[in-house]
Amino acid sequence: MFERYTERARRVIFFGRYEASIYGSTTIETEHLLLGLVREDKNVINRFLASASDPESIRTQVEKHTTVRPKVSTSIDLPLTDECKRILAYATEETELLGHRFIGTEHLLLGILRESDCLAARLLIEMGVQLERVREELKKTIPDRESHSEIGLPVADRPSIHALVDQLPEQVLSRVRWMLYRFMAQPTIPWPMSSAFGDHAQMAALRRDEEGKMKDGRVSSTRHEEGAIVVETHQLLNGHQVSTTERYRLSDDGKTLSYSHEVVGPKPEQQHKHATEFDLP
Repeated sequence: MFERYTERARRVIFFGRYEASIYGSTTIETEHLLLGLVREDKNVINRFLASASDPESIRTQVEKHTTVRPKVSTSIDLPLTDECKRILAYATEETELLGHRFIGTEHLLLGILRESDCLAARLLIEMGVQLERVREELKKTIPDRESHSEIGLPVADRPSIHALVDQLPEQVLSRVRWMLYRFMAQPTIPWPMSSAFGDHAQMAALRRDEEGKMKDGRVSSTRHEEGAIVVETHQLLNGHQVSTTERYRLSDDGKTLSYSHEVVGPKPEQQHKHATEFDLP
């Protein structure tokens, strides 16, 4: 579900879960998603606020409209409400309408505003954030420019790619050509969401063609596991499977985000594991 989300957009969802836990909620409400957005990327909200408004005041407004209960453990699975699920669906729609490839924090903001009757949208509207203005401003941006910058990638267009290829040494051009053919030919196989990773028999069936032969492709899934969000991707190339597992875990005090990335493939050089921690503001 979250494989198209930028790192910052994923952290918004993660922080929304954390905000729900500290407010003692057993579900992730729209106001928690909004607080997660403020925590991760207040600039995207500040960009569209009326001049006299302050993103930090959103927390005060949320607390005026909600009841704070005893904190819920971050290890407990907190589901999204139907409103939040619609917000994520709207964010995906807005990404497609804008011609963007990745779902970023700005698309989540649009999703919140489209769920106009929810508390989060009402608070934003009261502070001067308007759906049409946000949408029109984002239409002026180059597709994927902001989303690429969020994840540290340069903006890609055809001239820049051509210039890059011209600088490559001759001995790697055959590999580059092969990789480009792969990008053109390899489809992304849709994967049904479930609470666990899913049925391996179903995954295998998705990877077979009409004659029952295994075919190249990719399946992805997201789940909660012992207080962490786990994103798994399994990719099949020429009959060889490469699996990638990403884990995000927030400390109980909300001050540290732990991230791990593990790649497992059939060859020794395809084995990779990395873990790091981020101190949060």
